[in-house]
Amino acid sequence: MTTQTRTTELEAVNTILSTIGEAPLNTLIGSLPVDGTIAKNVLSEVGREVQSQGWHFNTHYKVTLSRDTNNKIPLATNIVRVELDPRLYSKNDYDIVQRNNFLFNLAENKDTFDKNFKDVTAVYLLPFDEIPEQAKRYITIRSARIFHD
Repeated sequence: MTTQTRTTELEAVNTILSTIGEAPLNTLIGSLPVDGTIAKNVLSEVGREVQSQGWHFNTHYKVTLSRDTNNKIPLATNIVRVELDPRLYSKNDYDIVQRNNFLFNLAENKDTFDKNFKDVTAVYLLPFDEIPEQAKRYITIRSARIFHD
């Protein structure tokens, strides 16, 4: 009896390659065949697209964003969306968006802030191995359909 384990990125890429009858890869490290590189890139792109929607597994509530020494608020490179709680922060005063790796306030047209933000909702991009199996399967199947077309 074989023990089932969660899908790895290598297995996902091999599933994608199998849709065109391509031989499976042994590793994703180093030089890959053209189809292997394309399959890996499609998987990565679809993973970004799906996770950007914000799901239970990659959305963090109650995040605190703090100012740096220049009164800018830096964001981690894996944050794809930030939303302030409208009950705590008026949209007239704080209409925030991401610009580069910092918050930007469209309401005042500036990237410096006079306060830190608490109870912020942040959506993160997670590595393939850290997302739940259901999301892995959805991303893999969607990637395979795009790759096959």
